[in-house]
Amino acid sequence: MLSERELATRGRRRDRWWLVGLGAWCGAVVWCWGVTVGRARTVARVDDTWVMWWHLAPVLALLGAMCLGVAAALSLRTGALRRAELRVLPRSRRRTGRTVATVAGAALLTVTLAVVASLQGETVVTVLGPSSPGGCTVVVEESRGLMSGSGRVGVLGEGGWVPDWQGTYGSDDGYRPFTDGGYELTWRGAEADVALVDPSQPTGPQAWRVSC
Repeated sequence: MLSERELATRGRRRDRWWLVGLGAWCGAVVWCWGVTVGRARTVARVDDTWVMWWHLAPVLALLGAMCLGVAAALSLRTGALRRAELRVLPRSRRRTGRTVATVAGAALLTVTLAVVASLQGETVVTVLGPSSPGGCTVVVEESRGLMSGSGRVGVLGEGGWVPDWQGTYGSDDGYRPFTDGGYELTWRGAEADVALVDPSQPTGPQAWRVSC
């Protein structure tokens, strides 16, 4: 038979797990909108996969769900112990508040992830060929949303996984000039001249010189 102090300790342990889980969900929401407003996109290439900044949000969401799952298990276990000892307590406002906060947090997180995934999911990273004699490659990140687009031009050293972004551009109507093949690339030693063949849509620079 558990004493009231032991049951209270279990309750505080459950509350801590619940706070950590909800905090992780809030962190995921803030992180999503932060990287979206800040136009942060690509972090690095791992093998053939490009890792984006917003990919941290689903990790935080999963961590939060696991913590909330532990809190729910502790709550069910404590409730079962109370019922077994015929110490059934009325539903408290605190418990109702936790339930409302969890449901609201889940709804906010789901909507945020859906919106940000639709926006950030339009980002495409392309490695342009050919490579330099030293093994460097030109990397282009192209994003689009609604009626506009943007991009970054950089280089990736041989065996490297974090691009060195050295130029940006903007475009109308979500046009992706590099994805559509409208570019020319010429290497001059460790430097590369990158130019758009069809500059009709881009509103920013149409030529860049990047160095490895």
